[in-house]
Amino acid sequence: MPLPKIIPSDIKDLVLQYHTQFPDLKVCTLARKILSKEKTRYSESQLRHLAAAIIAEGAGQQKDFKIKEPEFILPESLYEEYLPYCLFPSDNKILILNDIHIPFHDSKALLTALKYGRDKNVNTIILNGDIIDLYSESKFNRIPRLRNTKVEIDLTRQFLTMLRERFPKAKIIYKEGNHEFRLKSYLMDKAPELYEVPEIKLDELLKLKQLRIEWIEDKRLIKAGKLYIIHGHEIFSGAGAINVARTIRLKTSENVIFGHFHKTQNDFQTAISGKLVGGWSVGCLCGLNPLYMPINMWNSGFALVEIDDKGFFDVENKIILDGVVK
Repeated sequence: MPLPKIIPSDIKDLVLQYHTQFPDLKVCTLARKILSKEKTRYSESQLRHLAAAIIAEGAGQQKDFKIKEPEFILPESLYEEYLPYCLFPSDNKILILNDIHIPFHDSKALLTALKYGRDKNVNTIILNGDIIDLYSESKFNRIPRLRNTKVEIDLTRQFLTMLRERFPKAKIIYKEGNHEFRLKSYLMDKAPELYEVPEIKLDELLKLKQLRIEWIEDKRLIKAGKLYIIHGHEIFSGAGAINVARTIRLKTSENVIFGHFHKTQNDFQTAISGKLVGGWSVGCLCGLNPLYMPINMWNSGFALVEIDDKGFFDVENKIILDGVVK
């Protein structure tokens, strides 16, 4: 749906109402907050543009404010802006868990990470990709007896239900990793006619809405204060990279924390401006010696991130050794 030439008064009033209540929110966050609470006929991208126009024009004092017609009329673009998912300032004590690979998870390591988060009273949990393995949908060779998608979905749903019960007030975010993307890839290759059927999308199969778990699409960034959170597959770096924390930091030029590589590493660099930039690679919570790669450099781990009111943060990038947090 194209943007209206004249902004309707109802959407103008709605934006002003939220802008007055949350004057410090960025436009992207404000638009997302409105969509989470209100029903509108606009997409997030459209609402963001409308909100920016309303706020920029002196809080919409002109009732019939018109959006300036472009000088050149171009064909409609299919490009969709992929803005980061911004956490609220109140989401300031974050437990990051990634690479659980259910049903190939390490129960002892996973329980250790969950207990640590509970004891630290986290208010936000980010399931940072590859929570489910989706072994059957892999393009690699697969052992027939291990191929059972229904069992994987049932076990993952069981884990998510337990997580919601143990952390009833926490915000829980599930970010799609490359293993979750296997289902989309399988449908695109094998059954493209079913790709758009909502009931067979992974977030629907896992019943995330019923569990009050937010789903973040593949490759979308998460921003927590001055820290970016990605799964790790978003940036090509090669699985054989020795220092992936340094590699990803160099490729992003920002503070970034990620999983995907199944090993704990930290890297820091001071820029010429004096800005300190860090990269944190978080360990995994799956079995460390799978059949397809019994010899590797993996370790069990998770991370705890605390954000202050100015967006500065502290990262505890933890290693788990035999059930003990290091």
